[in-house]
Amino acid sequence: MSRDLHTEITNKIIAQMEQGTAPWHKPWQEGEHTASYELPVNIDSGKRYKGINIALLWLGEFPTNEFGTFKQWSDRKETIRKGSKGTTVVYYDFIEKQKEGKEEIDKIPFLKTYTVFNRSQLQSYKETEPQPRPVLNYERIHHIDQFVAKTGAVVYYQGDRAFYSHRTDEITMPERRLFTGTPTQTVTESIYAVLAHELTHWTGPKHRLNRDMGKKYGDKNYALEEVVAEMGSAFLCADWGIADAPRPDHAQYISHWLKAFSDNTKLVIPMASQASKAFEYLHSLQEITKPANDNCTPCQIEKVQFKMVG
Repeated sequence: MSRDLHTEITNKIIAQMEQGTAPWHKPWQEGEHTASYELPVNIDSGKRYKGINIALLWLGEFPTNEFGTFKQWSDRKETIRKGSKGTTVVYYDFIEKQKEGKEEIDKIPFLKTYTVFNRSQLQSYKETEPQPRPVLNYERIHHIDQFVAKTGAVVYYQGDRAFYSHRTDEITMPERRLFTGTPTQTVTESIYAVLAHELTHWTGPKHRLNRDMGKKYGDKNYALEEVVAEMGSAFLCADWGIADAPRPDHAQYISHWLKAFSDNTKLVIPMASQASKAFEYLHSLQEITKPANDNCTPCQIEKVQFKMVG
């Protein structure tokens, strides 16, 4: 019997979500073993893994973000430690099939897998001391402010809600004084994680990536757009080097996600792909748009200047 890879992957995601979170939410961990939640990369190409493969590789909670196939490690004269279990990652391949009675050829996509191993699974690997977690509290993080400024997104800090407005094409964030931290996320990290979520929504309209973002809370596409934004936030936070955690309203959405994924097991992979496209799109803007002043003071980056509280 052939494997139903969509169902296998979806079941992994659902199992994690039923425990109260999703594998694309990876906060910092304290203790002897600290998992790496940097974006995973391939040792040969140096390229980041994308889409659902990020979540699949994060599930292993490995202490490094470097992965390679058995052959790739062998070519480097490295040996996989006996008993180590590889992690399955996926990609799409195509079957070419000629249309009946026509010259045109259809390309039919199908999912394929291969297995990778983390650097920590090598015989030569020696565990290093875990890096101390950055202490952040009500701070501006310059490289993130630079990143957001270069996207050209208009961001207001006012009121007590976080949302992206289709009508005005603007992001509204709550005042910073309203944010609270968690055991795994500082106040500053909470602010930037929510901003990353809304920035992912900002990539969705027709004049950007043209996603079907849904019409209202509760409809299927609205719930799926929230999955894209949640994944996009996690990918951005990993890239920015800060902790990501579920939004305060996470519980309101998780039941919609579980239902959507249970009803259609082929949804998870496309949603992860959309999140990766949003991530790459925001990165592409870093090369195009430059702020007028590279120092990016708060008043240049956002419409409402933040005043430090307490």
